[in-house]
Amino acid sequence: MFTRGLTLWCILGWLITFSAYTQVPCEVESAGYDHACMQGVQPIKREVGTNTALRSDTDYEALGGYYQYVTQEFRKVLPPSLDDDVAVVLDPEYARFPYWYVNENLIFNQYTYEYVSSRVLPGPVLGTVELSEGNGFTNAYIQVLSGTTYHLSIWQQTLLSQQQKSLEQLSNNIVQTYEQIYGVITDAQIESANTALTEFQVGISTKLDFVFTYVIGYLWSARDQQNLAPLSFTQLVNLPNLIRYLPEMPSDGAILLPTITLYFHLYSRVKAVNDTLQVNTNALEQTLNNAQHPTHANGGVEVFDPVNGKVSPNLLPGYAIGLSLAEIQNALSDKSRVISLSFTVSSDSKRQQTTEAGAYPMQGKVMFSNDQGQAVNLGEIASDGKVTIDVVYQGYIYVPIFRADFSSSSASGWFYSNPIWQASQNCGRAVTGYHFVVPPPFNFSELAQGGDFGTLSGVLIANSPQVTISIQPSSTAQGEIKSMADSLGVGSIRIEGVPLVGRLNQRFHHVSVTLPKEKSSGEPVYFVVTDSQDDDDEKSKPVTVPAEMQMADVLLASVLYPGSQEDTVSAKCENEKGTSLAQGYSL
Repeated sequence: MFTRGLTLWCILGWLITFSAYTQVPCEVESAGYDHACMQGVQPIKREVGTNTALRSDTDYEALGGYYQYVTQEFRKVLPPSLDDDVAVVLDPEYARFPYWYVNENLIFNQYTYEYVSSRVLPGPVLGTVELSEGNGFTNAYIQVLSGTTYHLSIWQQTLLSQQQKSLEQLSNNIVQTYEQIYGVITDAQIESANTALTEFQVGISTKLDFVFTYVIGYLWSARDQQNLAPLSFTQLVNLPNLIRYLPEMPSDGAILLPTITLYFHLYSRVKAVNDTLQVNTNALEQTLNNAQHPTHANGGVEVFDPVNGKVSPNLLPGYAIGLSLAEIQNALSDKSRVISLSFTVSSDSKRQQTTEAGAYPMQGKVMFSNDQGQAVNLGEIASDGKVTIDVVYQGYIYVPIFRADFSSSSASGWFYSNPIWQASQNCGRAVTGYHFVVPPPFNFSELAQGGDFGTLSGVLIANSPQVTISIQPSSTAQGEIKSMADSLGVGSIRIEGVPLVGRLNQRFHHVSVTLPKEKSSGEPVYFVVTDSQDDDDEKSKPVTVPAEMQMADVLLASVLYPGSQEDTVSAKCENEKGTSLAQGYSL
């Protein structure tokens, strides 16, 4: 009786101790905890690309309004479900998208890859972006993940250490209680147990193994009578009601059950913390490895040079286009898919206050010139000082862009944004989760806050537009325009001080002029700017290019900012119980 009473008092003591250990206080923020985040990582100075030259600070307001108007019009044709940031790509080098993204062998086009793998930077005007060189985002992603780690909070590390010590003490108590009831466990008994379990390839090396695996899992469970393998330790831990599965347990064996139940419960909690720590650490390491060392097995892709067709011997981290090549071609060929823009341009130094309904007012000069060297400012010869510009895109499509998402089940893919998002959220906080060890030199905010860690999630592309420029010429100017038009019938249009519309400032376009009928008055003059071929105009003839080098105009880009948005797509990254790795473990 004394022995049993002592055992029950021990159990009561462990219950009180365990209860004290598992009381969870609120984790508090610590201003000095995460040193990497406290060194000024966020916010950082907004990085502005260098490809676009601004004329003066006074342009910001006017240009911002222009891009706001253009973005608003382009958004109307985007998928309604798209909630990523969108912006105009203000970068001449990335004004066209190589949409023929694979060859006949389904190898990725190098030009397309360089476009989709670039890092998105804020442009010099609100609502615009610029792009880095190819692989810019991938390289930045590797840089950030290399300085990221998953660890427990100081409080949780202390709690885990205490629980592990409690497990050790409980295991000693279980063995001692067993030996007090049934006698000391000898080496001979352990050897005999191993002999009995040989056919099941189960080994016993400690006294605790003897109690759990042989006595409880094999004898008390009656598995020996059924010639079945003993219940494993994991099976015992997960049993909902242990005593129901122990039909051969002697009556005095019940003395052990409270301590064993407590041990199993505490073991489950400790294992959950350790497993989550290991799973999240492994996910981070595997993701980083797949990004740094892409292979066919982990989702790497081959690329070919569209100029000579050669395939690169080195694989790159996987990107993908969310449409088939046929879908893109069909959409671009569908002339019923139309996007229209309208502007009125005034060369007056005073800002234009009124305009036609639906047209966006702007300031600048619209210059028309022919091959004879004649040039005229259309705004100056217009009777009302205004030039109207209508831009029509026929054939467009939004092209989704994806990165190879990491999957823990297949250990493939490289893009797993939750470590970055969580680490950016954990800056300065003493909490369990992902943290930056090395301060990343990036702004993880979204575009409006100057975020410079963006990746393309899609582009809105279209065929080159037809641009119609019209003026109401003064009576004295009609003869001048007719003389210029009659000299060749074609010419070039240049818009000075006005943002690029249909890339008019970047290449020669075919321009046809429609004059008023003879003796008529009040009719406008139309300048139609297209890419169409004209037999009499060698400069306007398009150059035939290989299919793999065919491109379309980029109207708008959608951008994903991994550091500011929790990744709901990476639900594929789960452990065996279906628990999202993003959340980590919390008591």
